Amino acid sequence: MVEGKDEADEEKLLIKHIFDQFVGSAISITSPIQYGMEYNVGLATTQFGRMVEFVADFEEGGVIYAYVSLERDDGSNTTGWIKLRVGKGQPTLIDQNEWQLFIEPVSMIGGEWLLFRVDLEDAVLQTFGTDEWKFQGLHKFRIRGDLSLDYISISN
Repeated sequence: MVEGKDEADEEKLLIKHIFDQFVGSAISITSPIQYGMEYNVGLATTQFGRMVEFVADFEEGGVIYAYVSLERDDGSNTTGWIKLRVGKGQPTLIDQNEWQLFIEPVSMIGGEWLLFRVDLEDAVLQTFGTDEWKFQGLHKFRIRGDLSLDYISISN
């Protein structure tokens, strides 16, 4: 758990296991406070993971972030957050180490469930790449807001 505007009190989060006719087993997260939950990926995923696929049902304010390492041709390194927000629009610089990238679903699963695929190299090119950064690796995910999540899968 990471802090938001309010303390990230796990007791205020409602995380429940659900069974849905379209996706089967999933989780639903709702909260009256701003919260963040992070999941660190393993070393092999950091080194080889380039494509992120997930099935989600986003409510208002629900977003998924990818925390990535970046490298320039001169050998300099940094890290940054890419905020994956459902919708259409141009990438938006939030601050020095965060960009918002609008994503559209690849397909509809059924109900409100949507399938997304995000090529992280392309995502970095559209965001941090405007300042000559290149994708180096995925380190973790952060989830915020109300959403239901079937799965997150990472591949090369």
